[in-house]
Amino acid sequence: MGRAQGAGYVESARRDAKSGMDSLQRQGKWSNLLHAASWIAYAGVFFAHMLWPSIALMFLSAVLATPANVIWSSLTTRVVAGSFPNDQGKVYSAMTFYMLAASVIGVLGLGWLMAAVATSTGLLVAGGILLACMVFDVIQTYAVFPLKKP
Repeated sequence: MGRAQGAGYVESARRDAKSGMDSLQRQGKWSNLLHAASWIAYAGVFFAHMLWPSIALMFLSAVLATPANVIWSSLTTRVVAGSFPNDQGKVYSAMTFYMLAASVIGVLGLGWLMAAVATSTGLLVAGGILLACMVFDVIQTYAVFPLKKP
């Protein structure tokens, strides 16, 4: 039993050394790529011509995004605790405020967009925004990891 457990630690250390990332960072990288794919599935919801494919794409989007939602909270906690040990409350308050502000602006902007232009144009713009979110997720994956660059 002890030898098998030791082999597991050695294998984990080997993967860490090979990638330059620990297990949480590797999970963060791959879950972020899945999150990028979720944006494409979500965009497909707007362009599906029937209810059931739209529901299936929405479900697929949620399934692909879920791992990143779980893992990134742990990564954020690690980075904030390591970089701002005395100001964690301020950092989390600022993050929450900016996320709330962006959500409100997004909802208001989408409402304005749908009222100002034809529905098909609005859907194309929304699809373009979701495509940009996918591109930014992919860029983020390779720009962020490993957390400590050599």
